[in-house]
Amino acid sequence: MLKVSTNSVSKGGHSMNKDTMARHIERVAVIKNLKDGKIKQSIAALQLSLSVRQIRRIHKKYSQGGAIALFHQNMGKQSPRKISSEVEDRAIGWIKANGSDFGPTFAQEKLEEYINIKVSVGTVRNWLIKSGLLKPRSKPKKNLFERRKRKAFAGLMLQVDGSPHNWFEDRGERCALLTVIDDATGKIMARFAKQETISDLMILLKNYIELYGRPHMVYTDHGAPYKVNINNQEGDKKTQLGRALEELNIELVHANSPQAKGRIERNHATHQDRLIKELRLRNIATIEAANEYLEKEYLAQFNQKFSIKPAREQNAHRSKKNYNLDLIFTLQEERIMQNDGIIQYKNMLFQITKNRIYVKPKGKIIIREHLDGSLSFWLDQIQLGYEQIDERPTIENEAIQKAFQPRKASEANKRWNSGIYTRTSPLMMYSKKKGE
Repeated sequence: MLKVSTNSVSKGGHSMNKDTMARHIERVAVIKNLKDGKIKQSIAALQLSLSVRQIRRIHKKYSQGGAIALFHQNMGKQSPRKISSEVEDRAIGWIKANGSDFGPTFAQEKLEEYINIKVSVGTVRNWLIKSGLLKPRSKPKKNLFERRKRKAFAGLMLQVDGSPHNWFEDRGERCALLTVIDDATGKIMARFAKQETISDLMILLKNYIELYGRPHMVYTDHGAPYKVNINNQEGDKKTQLGRALEELNIELVHANSPQAKGRIERNHATHQDRLIKELRLRNIATIEAANEYLEKEYLAQFNQKFSIKPAREQNAHRSKKNYNLDLIFTLQEERIMQNDGIIQYKNMLFQITKNRIYVKPKGKIIIREHLDGSLSFWLDQIQLGYEQIDERPTIENEAIQKAFQPRKASEANKRWNSGIYTRTSPLMMYSKKKGE
């Protein structure tokens, strides 16, 4: 057996690894022994794991052209499909100018979109490795934990979470991407906000329900917008978001670990890889512009690329009919109306005007702060009119003043309440005898 060099042999743009080269050398040696009469065709066929007919064909080629005839005839020739070095240099130059952190798949998409270079992901990966922009990585280790199976129907469960991140890099302030993902399909809805606040989460969920309908369950973590974590051992206290979901008959479930809601966590990682670069290419640096881009382009493209068909075709979303989303998705607080008809809320004073006759002094009023910042005052199902005032007014009209003051007790009631008259007191018994 001949000794084989471990170096690769160039074939005009291709390469022959040591295993391929070893097989060619072995074939040449066996066919040479056959030509010299040292072995028979049947033995040569066994040594090369070929049929006798193939051995005759190879022997004929060797006799006519020598050892070189046993190698592929295109060896040493440039492939007609080889991409020119000019195209490769232009692609690598564009990637370096716009984002040296592009991955092969994302870079392949953007090269076709921006400079009309249509190549495979594998070609782009080789270019990135060759230019030093990407390091080859080993195969990932197998996950020891089995992933939870997706829900069978769309609308059975939504995962909701926020991802605070430096989305605008050095072009803008740090913010959070709030995301809703359907567990069965992977279809998402998202929006940017300064923080993961209850109001912004309500806007996101309200938009989702208006578009798709009410889901059966919302799956999220133990964060402050979703759960009251202080002095709530019984779990009966609810956040404003929890109260809104309860009114919509949507179950709120809290995950006990980040791994339990891994589907939305992996979704965050995908956005942090792709969305950041999309925002960079468009020079987007504000929350308003980013939300506009999400709505007009990114979400539709992302869902088309990454969402899947559910296991069952039936849609489990429920109707939003008979649910007033504008009233449910509000921040609600209870206040007591004072004797002068004044209600205080967030260091502001409000005077009840319309439907004031239904409210008694010390009555409980529900104040709803809507998602657009406006307020509404409610007594059960009755909406009250109001106006904001700067300070408590001085009431000069005696009739109005009496209406808001408690009635004075009579002298008889005073004596009764003071304990002078009791059912068993001598004075009460004497009064009964006298007919008083």
